[in-house]
Amino acid sequence: MKFLLKSLPLLIISFAFFQGCDKTDNPASASTLQTSNGFSFVINGGEYKNKTVTITSPASDSIGAVYFTNKDTTAIVLSGKIDTTTFNLVLTFKGKQAKTIAMDSTVFESDPVVLLESPTVFALYVGINGTTNVDTYGSVGEFVSGRFSGTFTGVRFSTTGLDTVRATISNGIFSARRLADRLK
Repeated sequence: MKFLLKSLPLLIISFAFFQGCDKTDNPASASTLQTSNGFSFVINGGEYKNKTVTITSPASDSIGAVYFTNKDTTAIVLSGKIDTTTFNLVLTFKGKQAKTIAMDSTVFESDPVVLLESPTVFALYVGINGTTNVDTYGSVGEFVSGRFSGTFTGVRFSTTGLDTVRATISNGIFSARRLADRLK
């Protein structure tokens, strides 16, 4: 329950960004992530056994990386769909520069969040142990990109009820076009 309460602010921000997101995205190869919005990772846990997920997100005002000047925080929101499952990646961290960030279950605002939504399941995974590397932090119009991997924990809502889930995510990469800075 404590996990859910800590997750609510980020969920609200992420869903606000997802408004207007086109959910007809097609999977693409990881090499296209160098020049487009997207992410890729391998997930092992819950209903996934070493499943590779690669998503290219459409360019829009709600998908990408935004630096919030009043909070000195960058938020990255990426979304896409494979078959009937929508995959979302949300990353937030202090500052606007390349850096290495240790995942820490007590400092929620710097941990990656993966949201999965299908017709029968909604799952939220938060990184609790691992690393996020922001390798490049471009100017507005350029890309913020990096890598992530670690142990993720969360909750899974399905037609059969609520479960606690744990997964390992490896080989995670992300790339997001930097949108204009915002005050809030």
